[in-house]
Amino acid sequence: MDYYRLLQMEREPFSNSPDPGLFFMSRQHRKCLQALEISLRLKRGLNVVCGNVGTGKTTICRQLIRILGSDDRIESHLILDPAFKTPSEFLKTAGAMLLGSDADFEGKNDSQVREMIKQQLFHKGVEEKKTVVLIIDEGQKIPPFCLELLRELLNYETNEHKLLQIVIFAQREFEKILESYENFTDRINLKFQLGPFSFKDTRKMIRYRIAKSGHPEQTGKLFSFSGLLAVHICTGGYPRKIVNLCHKIMLAMIIKDRKTADWIMVRSLAAPPLHKKRGKRFSWLLLFLFLVSGITGYLAIGGDESHGKDFRDKLISRFYAFSGVNNIPGLDKQKVAGKTMEIPQYYSVPALPDNVEELPVEEPPVEVVSVEAPPVEVASVEAPPVEVASVEAPPVEKPVIEEPPMAAAFVSPIRIPRFLGSVVTKKGETLGDLIYGLYGTYKVKYVEAVMEVNKKRTDRAGRVFADMKIRFPILPETLVPYNSGYISAQFGVENRLDKAFEIRRIWGAKNIITRVLPFWSTEDRGIRYAVVLNEFFPDSQAALGRIEALPGDLRNSCKVRRWRDNTFFLAVPPVK
Repeated sequence: MDYYRLLQMEREPFSNSPDPGLFFMSRQHRKCLQALEISLRLKRGLNVVCGNVGTGKTTICRQLIRILGSDDRIESHLILDPAFKTPSEFLKTAGAMLLGSDADFEGKNDSQVREMIKQQLFHKGVEEKKTVVLIIDEGQKIPPFCLELLRELLNYETNEHKLLQIVIFAQREFEKILESYENFTDRINLKFQLGPFSFKDTRKMIRYRIAKSGHPEQTGKLFSFSGLLAVHICTGGYPRKIVNLCHKIMLAMIIKDRKTADWIMVRSLAAPPLHKKRGKRFSWLLLFLFLVSGITGYLAIGGDESHGKDFRDKLISRFYAFSGVNNIPGLDKQKVAGKTMEIPQYYSVPALPDNVEELPVEEPPVEVVSVEAPPVEVASVEAPPVEVASVEAPPVEKPVIEEPPMAAAFVSPIRIPRFLGSVVTKKGETLGDLIYGLYGTYKVKYVEAVMEVNKKRTDRAGRVFADMKIRFPILPETLVPYNSGYISAQFGVENRLDKAFEIRRIWGAKNIITRVLPFWSTEDRGIRYAVVLNEFFPDSQAALGRIEALPGDLRNSCKVRRWRDNTFFLAVPPVK
């Protein structure tokens, strides 16, 4: 029976199958997919996504396969159940995927099968220029001997990249398994933790699925605000539990002829294990009364609807801080009692140096200089000239004489633009390639910053297509003070970002890995873009040796550059 048609819908809104058409891109799902796609396109090797049951691992896995399937340069394979009994069974399964179902392994031992896989990976990755991806779901079932075989497959590589890209989706117990295999864990390029939804994402997911099911005008009517809050609390923010509970609610609305699901209805349908401690019933009642009274008061003083969502989110957070009910999974800890959320180490970014944070960018240099009064004038007002000069002279002279030239350059007031410039994408380029080529890293935080200023240009998966104009912001985290004696191997300098990328593309076509390194010169008071080899050089001799190793037609185009004291970088330069 198509029960959803009784609610004037065209499809089931809360199906427990991973329907791509109902996939809701939450904030953490977007981060995970972006990080995985960038890692795979850069051919970094091993990637692991862990999360509790019901956090959306399989859904993300299907969405990733869907994204990769749209690119004919990527060949992806999926292992649904990795519980192999013998090494031979695993090798022959992987070999059949890579070599084709007609591959003949009869009479061949494990070493011979491994050699066949190796030759196929070289053929695909080097001759056909394809990216081969092996995706493994239910990774917690992987036996120890398979981890060792996967480690051996990761050793197949060229000088530039891995020949096999592996993505493992697993439950949290897989992390304990990894602790016992350090040589495998060391090869992990990306490790992402999936958690439950925040209340904001829970609300958005429910409304998104209802709208996609053909009932957009009823999106905000089928669930009251208190009903949405009850769903989040009863499910802990876990997507699978949200879907199952909402399915029950829809059936109950038909049976009871209800038009809206409220707090009481949702709580009555929640599974018994979720009603745990009776002592907390007072807290839930207090929460409900607190919200009702708060929203009523807000509307009474003239609050308009446009601020309603932000107000309700803040109200919930303040209740948690007030009542001590702070164990709701998925709650945004940044909003509760002033606590901050810990950022995983593999997404952390370097802090902005103190002397860059304090740049008085709004004031011209003349104003700063004019603030300092000459010692003679101060002495004439405060005290006899000799006494005052002995006290006030050191502070006046210190910025001029004792500060090194570089520190003076950073403290001097300058006005830096908000954007580094724009680049028109070419066929085959990805957002990750552009970000890595400019900022020197593909951290998720940088990807989000670029997508934020280009949200009308990219699609929901963060992909770009040919002839798109992408703007790149200046990120405070990427400002790097000049280090005296820093050496680069430089191909050229341009006044515009798009021109610098044209040079980078020319060398990229010749398999020369370069970077666009934006910098600010206090003499020119403007941004310049150097195209440099993406390598660190401890001294000029090392840079000269690298240039000499370039092919003859490229050698004359590359020069050694020693950076001056009045320059600092607007992106992280190549480091060790």
